[in-house]
Amino acid sequence: MSQKTLYTFGYLAGRAERIIAELSALNTPLVDVRFNPDSKNWRYTQGALRSRLGARYFHIRELGNELYKEALTGHYDEPHIKLADVDAGLARLAEVLDAHGRAAIFCACSSKTKCHRIEVARLAADRLGVKVVHL
Repeated sequence: MSQKTLYTFGYLAGRAERIIAELSALNTPLVDVRFNPDSKNWRYTQGALRSRLGARYFHIRELGNELYKEALTGHYDEPHIKLADVDAGLARLAEVLDAHGRAAIFCACSSKTKCHRIEVARLAADRLGVKVVHL
């Protein structure tokens, strides 16, 4: 069996619509790892994403950063990261990956270096043995 792949992206990076469309065309599940799946941009609210993606949308709050409000200063960097429940969250992510062979985790942050999703990806690579691709 081939290695599972985990993609990562932040919707504020400016290419989110293209990324979501391409991943959707490949039937890749999108896994929302925001602690609070809401947004000022209606396209990225949980309701809009669920409506748009249907069964390919998953929200795993356990992989969200409980300290996400520190990133809402406009910089969208998360200097302090506290994942809600790593073990439970990775177990849920593993279920999605087992069922589909790949998934894309996303949040708001545009940074590829100062965001909790990078920590989630690192943990998934270490514990689940997935290949990580940062989009």
